[in-house]
Amino acid sequence: MKIEYHKLCGQVIVKTKLRVCIAMKNKSLSIIAIFLMCLQIPACSQASNTGAIASPSPSANIAADESGAKTNLPETAEEATTKVTFSTIALDGSPVDSGIFSGSKLTMVNIWATYCGPCIVEMPDIQTLYEEVKGSGVNIMGIVIDAPAELESANEIVSKTGVEYLNIMPDNSIINDILVYVSGVPTTIFVDSEGNITGRVLVGSRGKDEYKSEMEKTLLGLGGSGL
Repeated sequence: MKIEYHKLCGQVIVKTKLRVCIAMKNKSLSIIAIFLMCLQIPACSQASNTGAIASPSPSANIAADESGAKTNLPETAEEATTKVTFSTIALDGSPVDSGIFSGSKLTMVNIWATYCGPCIVEMPDIQTLYEEVKGSGVNIMGIVIDAPAELESANEIVSKTGVEYLNIMPDNSIINDILVYVSGVPTTIFVDSEGNITGRVLVGSRGKDEYKSEMEKTLLGLGGSGL
């Protein structure tokens, strides 16, 4: 076990064999963090008021595992009836819409927040994966659930973690069709070239190899040949 104060996001990070299980904004809450070590899960739960999911500002974000941070999004390709549509702007201010999915056979969408330690910790791994797969017809993008309210923080995190893949702010479509069903971040979904959610929904942070393996499985499920 290792406890650190994460200067980038202003949180107490409790590290375990699962890398990160609890992230808190207040250093004085570290005793509580230790008490909650038994959770041992790399994800931050959302605020209890899901109506405010687009711009939450919890004082403490306690991790939950896949059984505790559930989502109502489809879990398999056969259940994938949710279509991702949006017309919004990226963190750099450029316009972007869901037509971006048509340019790739598969897009991994990582949903994260600036207050979420596990989200930030996994970003360099996701960037490395992006560099490996971007020439294979597979794309990666992020949705920052507390932007634009935390736009400055989001851009600082992206810069310091070396992230180059696209990160966007949620519009009303993303909020109402996707984020209302997400109870913990990071949550990662896979979207096909037509904008349909496909494959498994992953709740909690993962390593590069696990994300890559899931990409392979999802591509095969779509009838492709993998990476």
